[in-house]
Amino acid sequence: MPHLPIRQIVLHCTASHTRVRIAEVRRWHVEDRGWSDVGYHHLVSSGGRHEIGRPETVPGAHVKGHNTGTIGICFSGNPVAGIYPDAEQRAVLIEVVAACCGRHGLTSRDVVGHFELDPAGKPDCPGLSMNNVRLEVAHALGEPT
Repeated sequence: MPHLPIRQIVLHCTASHTRVRIAEVRRWHVEDRGWSDVGYHHLVSSGGRHEIGRPETVPGAHVKGHNTGTIGICFSGNPVAGIYPDAEQRAVLIEVVAACCGRHGLTSRDVVGHFELDPAGKPDCPGLSMNNVRLEVAHALGEPT
């Protein structure tokens, strides 16, 4: 099955502090898990730093059984442990999600949390209210709410 077209954007968190950078996540995935590259397409860390992981044209490794046709966007933090994105990080996260939606002809309804695709394996990822995230993305895209 080809990776394109993209059908969904999947939101994740690193379950760590908010300063994690893409190089560290890549190390976790390559050295610790034996993957070929970082599993996510985008990472947003504290202060709104946006870094590219895998190219969007390449399937990610972010939700078992749901990597083809999806873009994995991760933010550094762990809301379940009380480590939330700062205001700049959250704003850039929404901008990145909205930009991906725009590039791939998606709407806010096509944005899901990891837990929505894998409730048994990752019930707490990304640890944010996806209804609120979808409302913010809808606003960024100029969709009626």
